[in-house]
Amino acid sequence: MNMGMQMLKPGEIAWAHRHTMAALRFAIQGGPGLVTVVDGEPCQMDDYDLVLTPRWTWHDHHNGTTENVVWLDVLDIGLVLGLNVPFYESLGEMRQPERLSPGEHLADRGGLVRPVWEQTKATNFPFRYPWRDVEQQLRRMADVPGSPYDGVVLRYANPVTGGSTMPTLDCWVQMLRPGQQTAAHQHTSSAVYFVVRGEGTTVVDGVELQWGPHDSFVVPNWSTHHFVNSGAGEAVLFSVNDIPTYRALDLYHEKPELSLGVQPVPPAPANVRVR
Repeated sequence: MNMGMQMLKPGEIAWAHRHTMAALRFAIQGGPGLVTVVDGEPCQMDDYDLVLTPRWTWHDHHNGTTENVVWLDVLDIGLVLGLNVPFYESLGEMRQPERLSPGEHLADRGGLVRPVWEQTKATNFPFRYPWRDVEQQLRRMADVPGSPYDGVVLRYANPVTGGSTMPTLDCWVQMLRPGQQTAAHQHTSSAVYFVVRGEGTTVVDGVELQWGPHDSFVVPNWSTHHFVNSGAGEAVLFSVNDIPTYRALDLYHEKPELSLGVQPVPPAPANVRVR
């Protein structure tokens, strides 16, 4: 993976292009005037919104605000370069043509209702995860135990399949309660983190990485690590990992135990035996 920051000045346009690297944009300083257009579909980028630009999709960025805007970029460029398939194409124009009818937007095909007459597209479509919806769901699950290693951690699920965010990258958001310290573990995948809010420490192979709002840090693969929320309030972290790639290659492993997808869903209250 490769992680970086990108800034656009007021009125600036990052011209239309596409490439075989899968990429995502997590808005840090956004606003109603910041838009990423993906395959002809405009995706607004308010603060902490996540917008996907999957591999080989046309995309350009427009800053229609009066301020500088900043977002977090994460790409699977290491994998693409290693496989020797780094193809790139410029559209030749600053902006790509946009879809004329909202009914043609592919992102809407990931909602609760979908066209019966169409084939189902499960990957490489434009999609925006509004932060207001993500944060609301995170708070709804704030009272569940969550993961002993990551706290209350949620996946930005593929809206069609429910699986990983993209075929090679998965995006998570996690909440650590005040004073919470997670158990230590290690896994073959790597992860990059961005702190939305809160203060704490991530201990990686004995090295303490102290973090606060808008800091970034990395947990390399197979490093023993745990999280500590040292602040008075909750801590919220956005992260991207390459677990889907390792699982596809049958190389994903955790120690001391497998923690992903092992706990059963909450049972129906009527099925819980009263003792």
